[in-house]
Amino acid sequence: MILKYLWAQRRSNALLLLELTLVGIMLFYVVNAFLDAYGVYRIPLGFTTERSYVINLQKTKKANITGHQLKDSLDRFLRTRKEIDQFAYTFDSEPFSGDRNCWPIVVGGVEQQLNIRVSDVNFPSLLGVHINEGRWFTEAELLQNSKVCLITEGLKEFLKRPYPVGTMLSFGNPTEESLRIIGVIPDLKYGTYEPPVLSIFRPMDLEDNFFEWKMIVKVKEGQKEDFAQTLKLFTSDVSKSLGLVVLSVNDFDTKKQFADTNSTNAIWSLFWCAFFFLVNVILGIYVVFSGRVKKRVSELAIRMAVGSSRRGIIALVLGESILLLLLSSIVVLVVALNMAHFGILDGKIPFTAWRFIADFLFVELILLISVSSSVLVPAVKASRIEPAMALHYE
Repeated sequence: MILKYLWAQRRSNALLLLELTLVGIMLFYVVNAFLDAYGVYRIPLGFTTERSYVINLQKTKKANITGHQLKDSLDRFLRTRKEIDQFAYTFDSEPFSGDRNCWPIVVGGVEQQLNIRVSDVNFPSLLGVHINEGRWFTEAELLQNSKVCLITEGLKEFLKRPYPVGTMLSFGNPTEESLRIIGVIPDLKYGTYEPPVLSIFRPMDLEDNFFEWKMIVKVKEGQKEDFAQTLKLFTSDVSKSLGLVVLSVNDFDTKKQFADTNSTNAIWSLFWCAFFFLVNVILGIYVVFSGRVKKRVSELAIRMAVGSSRRGIIALVLGESILLLLLSSIVVLVVALNMAHFGILDGKIPFTAWRFIADFLFVELILLISVSSSVLVPAVKASRIEPAMALHYE
C-alpha cells in the first residue's frame, strides 16, 4: 500500500528523493572531514615538551671555531647551570619547527617523501621519545658522522620490513648515500592536527651548517614561567665568547600554539559552516515533510473514519518517509563508494572500510532522526482529528 501511494505521488516524491540524496552526500563529506580531524587529534604526539625551551643560535663572521669545539664549549657551560636539567642539539628538527627537509624513497614502485631529521644523542631522553626497537645512536657515531639512522613506525610499515634493525635504507638515487637502520621509534606529530609523517633520525653533522644550531633545554621543576628571558640572558654571555648570537628563546607551548593556529582556525571554520549547514538541512527537511503531512490531514482523517487506527495512521506516514529515506540511501551509498574509490575523501589519515561504514551510518542516523521528527508531530496531530468532523468537511 505504501509503495502504491509513493508511486501515485511520484512527481513530488522524486523531488523529496533528490533533496534527501543531495543532503546525504554533502553530510557524508562533512562528517568524513570531522572524523578525519578527530582521528589525527587522537594520535599522540610521540614526545613530551614540558619545561623545555629551544634556543636559536647563529654564527657570526668573527667566529673561528669548529662544530666539535662549539659543542664541547656549550656542554661545559650548560652543565654548570643549576637551573638546567637536560639539553640537546639539533638542526631545525625540534618539535613544532615546521621543517620539511625531505628525501624521496621508492618501495615497490611507490614513491614516498621522507622527513629527514638530525639531532645529537640526548634528543630522545630529553623529549621522552620511546625506542620501540633497537637503540639510539651513540656519542661515537655522532662524532664520526656515522651512516646510521632510526625510522618511525609508519616508515617501518611502508618498507614492509617486520625486523628492519640492521638493514640498509637506500633512497633510490644511486648517488645518494645509504643508511643502516639501528632502531625504530613511534610516529611523531609536529602539531595537534598534523598527521604523523614518515621520518628518519640520523646523527647531526657537527661540521655542516653549525652556524644555525638549535639547543633544546629542559629546566628543572620550580622555575618561573617567564624563564625564557633568563635563559636568553645567560646563554648570550657564553655565545658572545664563542662567536655566536642568540636569535631567540622560545618555550614549546608557544611554538605548539603557533603551529596549531592554522589548523585550529580551519577546523573551527569548517565546524561553523557544517553547523549552519546542518541547521538549514534539518529545518528544510522539517518544513518539507511536515508540510507534506499537513496537506493530507483530511485524507488521514477519512482513513480513520473508514476504520484505520491512530497507530496505523502514524505508521503509514512514518513508513512512507522512511521508505523515501532508504531509497535515497542507496544512491548516497553508490556515490560515496565512488568518492572513496577515486580518492575524493582522502584526508590526513588513511581512509579505511570501517571509517566509511561509520561515516555512512552516522549520516543516515542524522537523516533518520530529522525525517522521523518532522513527520511524527503533524502525524500525531492528524491522528487526533475526529472522523465525524472530517466526513462533515468532505
